[in-house]
Amino acid sequence: MALAFEVHGPTLVTWNNAAGTASPANNLGYTDNNDLISLELEYPNEPIFTTRSGNIPEAFVHLGVIGRLTMTLVKWDHEQLEDLMHALPGSAALESEVGTIGGLKTSGSGNFSLKIASTASGDAYVMKSCWFDGPVRRLDFGNKPSRIGLNIICTPHEATPNTLDGRDEVYTVTGR
Repeated sequence: MALAFEVHGPTLVTWNNAAGTASPANNLGYTDNNDLISLELEYPNEPIFTTRSGNIPEAFVHLGVIGRLTMTLVKWDHEQLEDLMHALPGSAALESEVGTIGGLKTSGSGNFSLKIASTASGDAYVMKSCWFDGPVRRLDFGNKPSRIGLNIICTPHEATPNTLDGRDEVYTVTGR
């Protein structure tokens, strides 16, 4: 796993609605140099007592690591954001279904790949298993330029389903 997460200057954020995509190509938007992106990796090292539908879904616990990505976009594609926001949760196949409450989203059922590429240094970070954590927040109303705040959960993408090994990382780094 990469040891450093450094974002220098503005970035281009791209996504793909298929988890596991190594090079997402749909332009979601841009960050600026004022609100930098942050990624926190949480390694649960104490027992977590939960149920399948509890506060922390059991699938998170079994993966052993949870990445919490936070970013603010200053420019974004409205259609791309809407497509991303309407991904179906859990095991749902139709919008009228609720899926498995508290269940982990899987490829084709609401999670996506995300790429954060620095416009200055050429470094890029790819997260292959992501989904929104909470709502998309609209920031700054009135005479200020609008921004949106995103909280995203990232977990290791299992190349072989239900089998986590050393090659399955929360994120990978390219361009260094």
